[in-house]
Amino acid sequence: MSDKFKIFVSYNQADRAWAEWIAWELEAHGHEAIIQAWDFRGNFVLEMQKAAAESDKTVAVLSQHYVDALYTQPEWAAAFARDPRSDQGILVPVRVGDVRLDGLLAPINYVDFVGKDEASASDLLLDRIGGRRQKPKEKPSFPGRSKPPFPPADNAAQKIFNVPHRRNPNFTGRAEILEQLGERLQSGGPAALVQAIAGLGGVGKTQIAIEYAYRHRENYDVVWWVHAEEPTTLAKDYADLTKAIDHPAKDLEDQKVVVDAVRRWLNEHDGWLLVFDNADDRKTIEPYLPPNGRGQVIITSRNQLWGGLADTLPIDTMAKDEAVDLLLRGGAADAEKASELAAELGRLPLALAQAKAYMDETGASIGAYLDLFRKHQAELLRRGELIGYDSSVATTWDISFEAAKKRKAIAADLMNVCAFLAAEAIPEEIFRVVGELIPEALADLCHNELDFRDSIAALRRYSLIETGDKTLSFHRLVQAVARDRLSKPEQDHWRAIAINLVNDALPNDGDDTRHWPIYQRLLRHALNVTKDTRSEELAPQAIGRILDHIGNYLRARADFADAEHHLNRARDIREKTLGKEHPDTAETLNNLGWLFKDRGQFDKARPLYETALTIREQTLGERHPTTARSLNNLAGVYDSQGHYLKAEPLFLRALDIHEKALGTDHPDTATSLNNLATLYQAQGHYPKAESLVLRALAISEKALGTDHPNTATFLSNLAELCQDQRQFPKAESLVLRALAIREKALGTDHPNTATILNNLAGLYNAQSQFPKAEPLHQRALAIQEKALGPDHPNTAAALLNLGTFYHNWRRKEDAEVYSQKALEAYDKLLEADPDNLVFQKNREHARIRLEIAKNREPIRREQKVGRNAPCPCGSGRKYKQCCGKAA
Repeated sequence: MSDKFKIFVSYNQADRAWAEWIAWELEAHGHEAIIQAWDFRGNFVLEMQKAAAESDKTVAVLSQHYVDALYTQPEWAAAFARDPRSDQGILVPVRVGDVRLDGLLAPINYVDFVGKDEASASDLLLDRIGGRRQKPKEKPSFPGRSKPPFPPADNAAQKIFNVPHRRNPNFTGRAEILEQLGERLQSGGPAALVQAIAGLGGVGKTQIAIEYAYRHRENYDVVWWVHAEEPTTLAKDYADLTKAIDHPAKDLEDQKVVVDAVRRWLNEHDGWLLVFDNADDRKTIEPYLPPNGRGQVIITSRNQLWGGLADTLPIDTMAKDEAVDLLLRGGAADAEKASELAAELGRLPLALAQAKAYMDETGASIGAYLDLFRKHQAELLRRGELIGYDSSVATTWDISFEAAKKRKAIAADLMNVCAFLAAEAIPEEIFRVVGELIPEALADLCHNELDFRDSIAALRRYSLIETGDKTLSFHRLVQAVARDRLSKPEQDHWRAIAINLVNDALPNDGDDTRHWPIYQRLLRHALNVTKDTRSEELAPQAIGRILDHIGNYLRARADFADAEHHLNRARDIREKTLGKEHPDTAETLNNLGWLFKDRGQFDKARPLYETALTIREQTLGERHPTTARSLNNLAGVYDSQGHYLKAEPLFLRALDIHEKALGTDHPDTATSLNNLATLYQAQGHYPKAESLVLRALAISEKALGTDHPNTATFLSNLAELCQDQRQFPKAESLVLRALAIREKALGTDHPNTATILNNLAGLYNAQSQFPKAEPLHQRALAIQEKALGPDHPNTAAALLNLGTFYHNWRRKEDAEVYSQKALEAYDKLLEADPDNLVFQKNREHARIRLEIAKNREPIRREQKVGRNAPCPCGSGRKYKQCCGKAA
């Protein structure tokens, strides 16, 4: 057997220095060493597998990093299979630090480098490898031995380690961050040798640095901790290193000279780790860093801006499972409550540790602490100084608040007003529309872009704020502490300002899809400022308007339950503060009526519309455009109930007002034209209806655009007219345009989109294109059932359409199923609205379809009325054109 071997050196990135020394030593003695840092250039996994398979021997550099890493096991597995105890020299494990060997690795026979000098380590390695030796020409410095004046490397107890905190026995999680920190520091790049762990106070920066120092203490001859929050403590702690290393400058009185001596000494040596804890910025740290970067540096800081001096490693709150694990340590078993508490605490390590310490001390359960925290949040956040932490959550952030205020005084105003908005994604646009009720200083800040940016920078410097795409975000507990720092009068002051900012930023007409992106951004903040009764007391008119507008927006989005809650609150506030006869009260009544109409509860909608109309006629006048809107809405209810003779004069009044007050090309005029056209279409007056809807469509396309939902409505109505006149190609083109607009503007699952789907399906049904119609009918029904529920008129209509569709397709069983469901749905609707002629007509259609599906000859109503007799609904049409049409 040859005495020259091909040897694969397997290691974790944290032990790269050891791996390179071993590889150099092997090659200097005639062997071929394969090591990732020198030899891998392409796909790491493939090259590693090839090297492990083709090598004669594998050297495994054993450390706790190596054992814990997921990807190292495949590297030594092949050699381990051939040499499980490392007795044959195929697998050569080399222990370079403290490591727990259990499981398969427990009995392994390793070479021990710990505490050995360079010559001894070389002899041990080469004895195990075997083969001829040659005197090396030049190689890297031995990682296990350092240059004077370090203590002897063979006496681990004499290593310098001054971390002023004991290791946290409750430290949990953060494995990914610790691994990432280790890989960066061990990567060898000059910039990577200085790592800044940056984040919010209490997020665990210092604890991560402590844990890293303890885990890696065997890899360094010097681990030196410097308190960097104050210039005096920073200089003193740094200079004290001269005493630990017994430097000649240790007794000098001029601290600047001593600091320079330490800096020079660090520049000449390696094997050290410096930790600057709680540093403020690069200007405070830069004078203390040696230019050549022979060792490694960790900086912990609230400031995330370290560009050019250090790589920044941002630290966020704990992962959900890590936070829950921390709370459950010590025998607690309520994982569900632990998850709730972790969420309540925003998964902030300091808050979690504080809670855990309180529970351990008092014996309180997780559920009991959760209840206590919800009632006494402010007090608990100020309690409890823990081992390993300098102060409570609230005290930690008090320092940050004051520091930010000192840097930019007006930043405190920005922080105070944001404390009463939702914590996440506060749109900067809130600060762009500032009304008369905003204090002058804050208004000036909002209008001065430079001051506004400087204030954000001051808060961001101390990690109190995060910036996104034109948004600001805060940790929820930061907001809580910011609020609790204020006196009650101050809280009322800033809460009122937050309310008025949201009110100023919220546009009118939340049902207008052009405003929906704004409402989506502002909704969470509108909900936050309106959530309690104190807000109603401070700014009742603003709160009433906000509730009314977001209620109307939610109605338009078909979120009917939440819309009703907010509109009812708005009505109560406006009636109480403005009176029952005020136009703003009428607005909320009108929006509530609209909500019930959208729900298909026409009997509830009509009295609300009537009251709103009366108020508007009395306060605004009978010729006011807003009065015309009420006329349109009330007429729409009559139209939906089939009372066409009552609806027509109201529609005509509204159209006349809109044309004279707003002009013939106004969008509201187009709405009036369309409403009247729909009425005429239902009565079979197709030429009159078509001319009106064409006018409405032209106005809408010009005023609102070709992609507006109103335009889609007019297109769909025009398509129905074309279908009634058997102009099928034209009807299909129009309804497809309408569907595309609604899907884009409202979404594919909106009930108004389902209406267009039904129309398109009906068009294909009329042409006997049944396979194309069926999925559209079914999709429309599914949307209506999900969005509106089983008792809505639109759902009943969708069931009736399916019954008719399957009847036309000669699928009697399906026709029977859906006709039966439609009949039951209309029976229920007529219980609530017995005078609704549309419901009566559709119920009759459903009954006839069901009788036919059951192979019975239906008793047709026209046998009693007469096909050519006037329809009993009062439409003025013959029965065969109206109620008897489907039969």
